[in-house]
Amino acid sequence: MKILWAIDPFAKDKSFQRSSAWAVRSLAKSPDQTAWVEPVYCREVASLDPVLELAPDLSAELTEETRTAADQEMGDITRRIRIPGLQPMQVLLIPSGNLRRTAQTLIDYAKRVKADVIVVSTRAHKGVSRWIMGSFAETLLLYSDVPLFIVNPKWDRSVDLKHILFPTDFSDESHKAFQQVMQFAKPRRSEITIFHKVGYELTPGLDVAFSAYAAYREYYEQDILAREEQGEAWANEARKAGLKANAILDTQLGGSASEAILKITKKRDGIIAMAAQSGPVSAALTGSTARQIVRLASLPLWIIHPNPKVASRKQAGRKAA
Repeated sequence: MKILWAIDPFAKDKSFQRSSAWAVRSLAKSPDQTAWVEPVYCREVASLDPVLELAPDLSAELTEETRTAADQEMGDITRRIRIPGLQPMQVLLIPSGNLRRTAQTLIDYAKRVKADVIVVSTRAHKGVSRWIMGSFAETLLLYSDVPLFIVNPKWDRSVDLKHILFPTDFSDESHKAFQQVMQFAKPRRSEITIFHKVGYELTPGLDVAFSAYAAYREYYEQDILAREEQGEAWANEARKAGLKANAILDTQLGGSASEAILKITKKRDGIIAMAAQSGPVSAALTGSTARQIVRLASLPLWIIHPNPKVASRKQAGRKAA
């Protein structure tokens, strides 16, 4: 497994680096895979383009100086948290003041080294660098076609990765992501909870319809039954693969998917895994749903791209626009 660890080694509060370091360690510890973990620091430099054009040697010197200083800062973290397959620090010099360009540079580098996932923390204190704050994680969320593993500093590392909450809308894309989750869970003996939020918005008209017309209530009950059967079918698929799995359906009318996901995570440990390209539940991953989860959930969020080619085409479309 190739893990790209996006980290700011110069942040004053080391708790952010330690949270992501424990997450990286948990991802790298797999009985059936050899880990490859490369820390990457994106250093913003003012007026970088003229420097590159007029003095490329200066750019190389600056990169090496930054790498040496970053290695010293990282020493304390990596001595206390042993990470399998840890590689030397990589430094990417990027023009300052453009968060989108910083994120895109990291994404392009991840694809160049064929990384399986980018691990990033949600925020850090202001100081030497502001690139790895929540806004950076959200920018990656919006533009990355490389899977992301986003870690909140509040994460309790003691829970490890023994439980995976998988919110789904039961779409084909989500099922492809679910298959990846099963492959990830099996060597780690993780338990999977399949979670589905019924997407009926409670309005006065709908409330009256349910109360006054039996046909509406019957349709609703049949729809709920069909979704319960689908959730159980997915859980059985995981069980046949040798995994512990169960399915939970939130049938409460009203409320958003993000609210329902956040509510259930308060009662469970582990991580949240979601498909990046899907239907009604996770289509808002580039909008409010994932942002709310990234900002408010204490559990790590794993964003899976079940269709990398589709994601790449959408990425190209954004660049053209």
